[in-house]
Amino acid sequence: MSEEKKSLINIELIPKELITNVLGPSSIALGEGLGGIVNYILLPLRKLNVVKEKEYNDFIEKINGKTDTIPVENRDVSKIGLALKLMEDTRYQLEEKEMREYCANLLAGLVDNRKNIHSTPRFSTILSNLTVTDIKLLEVIIKSPKSVAALISLAVYNKETSVGMDSLPNIVLDGNDYHFEPLSFETLNAYNLLEIHHNDELVNSPFPKIYDEFEKSSDFQKIVTSQYELFKNQFDITFETFGISMEKGFVTLSETGRTFSSFIFGMEQE
Repeated sequence: MSEEKKSLINIELIPKELITNVLGPSSIALGEGLGGIVNYILLPLRKLNVVKEKEYNDFIEKINGKTDTIPVENRDVSKIGLALKLMEDTRYQLEEKEMREYCANLLAGLVDNRKNIHSTPRFSTILSNLTVTDIKLLEVIIKSPKSVAALISLAVYNKETSVGMDSLPNIVLDGNDYHFEPLSFETLNAYNLLEIHHNDELVNSPFPKIYDEFEKSSDFQKIVTSQYELFKNQFDITFETFGISMEKGFVTLSETGRTFSSFIFGMEQE
């Protein structure tokens, strides 16, 4: 292992007795490069037991594993300031295993000159304000065919009076299941990670089948029944006069969303 690799990437685990020493933090924690930054930020949290030893060890293992595969010629410290910002922004989220994975992927991308040319300070801010549920919904869209997910919005109405209202907007279909996470969808859109196309039905395969299978599914029938129970008194309707309309559209990633995802999921940008 080269000295360059040691100083830039490989992070040494600091024994618990060293970080609690009354003489102050271990000099290991204040070393050069990425390892120094990670340990410098996590040191006070480990002292307070905010970051548990198991979580710390897992995080360090993830970073070392991901950065170990970066060729020496591609290791780059020019974005090390963004690595510091990332650790400061996300340090209180590391108790979640998934967030440690996303953070480690972003850190690895910041010290890889094949990717960090596309980095921005916004990415650590965005990651620090997302929940695991938010990111799982983003992943659903990425893993949909061609990173395009069918989108359904439902409205309920009285068939006799035509009076109604939008009830379930932005249901994401991935071909196998449906995902209704309105807060997550709104959050991803607020950070400009999505491109949303309402009332714009996809006609190319496999999307007509995805729309059709959802409309014929038992899940959709359960939604119809639950919406009727929710709105029957408000619109003074029976099940026979209850109507539910479906707007078909689609959602994909914005340019920001694609680049952000390439970092946090550790994948190549198309």
